Order: sequence, then structure tokens, then C-alpha cells
Amino acid sequence: MSYDLPFKLAKAAKPLTSKQRESLITALRKVAPGLKPFKFDHAEIAKALKITVAQARKKFSHAELNDDKSGIQVMIQDKQAYITIPFSLGPRKAKQIFKTIGGLGCELSAAGFTCKDPQQGRKVDFTSNLPGEINAMTQAYASVNDEINSLGDADLTALLQAAIAKSDLAK
Repeated sequence: MSYDLPFKLAKAAKPLTSKQRESLITALRKVAPGLKPFKFDHAEIAKALKITVAQARKKFSHAELNDDKSGIQVMIQDKQAYITIPFSLGPRKAKQIFKTIGGLGCELSAAGFTCKDPQQGRKVDFTSNLPGEINAMTQAYASVNDEINSLGDADLTALLQAAIAKSDLAK
């Protein structure tokens, strides 16, 4: 389970070009040097999905950055980006991680992305109130983390099954 932050470009905006995506990746890695690009093995993907390598490249054309130490994952698509933070970090480590997330959010905002935090149910403004946003995300993370920790195994299993049923994994 993770704390997810979806970012979107305006509907009228053009998709990121390869050059813009690479510039964004460079900026994100300056904020969080532990982020490492994930290299897709398109030949293996094609084999597993029984599609051509060209189809695999098209289907898996997004950029993915992972930080194994912090657990942060960033995915960048043409008009969307996602930052995920695992709940396994716990609230203490989360405060420092959310400072990094704030920096990543600033870079994504500078590239034209906006973010609506589903955990808080509101838009996040990384440009004018960064300390307040970091605090609010850290509190939301701690609150959801406490809820997860209070669940019994049966409740957690039911919650995961409901989430899977609503996701693409059910298809």
C-alpha cells in the first residue's frame, strides 16, 4: 500500500516531448539523487505478453524512477506523472521523505503539472505554500498509516480485495 500523488498536465497542454521528459528526469534526480531510472526489457515484456517488441515499447513508453532506500517511485507519462511513497516507512521517516516529495512536486509544477492529493481530497500547491503542504501530506500519511495499522488481517484482506476489484488488475 502506498501514498499516491497523481499529477496531470492541463487538458489543452501538449504531451511531453522526449527532450522535455529527459529534462524533467534530470531535475527530479537533482532533488532526489537516489532516484534511478528503471530500464524496461521490452523483449522480455513482448515475450511475456505475446506481443511484438514495438508494441511493448509503445505500451511501456513511460519513464520510471525508483529510490530503493527511501521507497519513492516516480512515473512519468506523456501528460501524467505519479509519485508513490510506501506506507511501510512509518510516520517518523515520512517527514523527511515528504520534504523530498515537496521538492519533486516543485519540479513537476514547474513543468506544468498540477496535483490533487486523493488522501486529502484537495489540490496541492507546491509553489506558494511548500512548508504547509509538506506538513499536511505528512499528517495525512500518518493518519492513513495509523488506520492501516489498526486493521486486523481480515479487514486488511477485504480492503485489498476491494481495491484490486476496482483496479486494472481485476481485468
